[in-house]
Amino acid sequence: MVIRSSGHRRRHPHGAARCEAAVRAADRPPPNVSPLAPRVPAWNRFRMTEGSTPHLSPARITVLGVQPGNPPFRIVEVDGRFVGRAMSMTDVLLVAAEAGIPIHDLDDLDEVRWVGGGKFNWTPH
Repeated sequence: MVIRSSGHRRRHPHGAARCEAAVRAADRPPPNVSPLAPRVPAWNRFRMTEGSTPHLSPARITVLGVQPGNPPFRIVEVDGRFVGRAMSMTDVLLVAAEAGIPIHDLDDLDEVRWVGGGKFNWTPH
């Protein structure tokens, strides 16, 4: 087999037909996948998504579920250690600032991890 490439001729070590077949096979989806399915990189084809471990954010601040009390409160932890109690979102910001960690966005999972309810949950169930 002779392949023309950029104006000069050279011989392909495995034969052009074999190489072209390999390229065509790599461009096709596997036989059990719909041709309309989104393409997944080869390194990620067999990675589990559904049913795998839930996303645990690398957030340093964790706000635990609502604790009964008068008034109800949530425990705030930094790096797994108790740093204070919060009775509102503002308290979470203040406790984090006192621990030396400014929070710019309470919705950012890389900054704050909410356990037992989101930032609007401040009453016990």
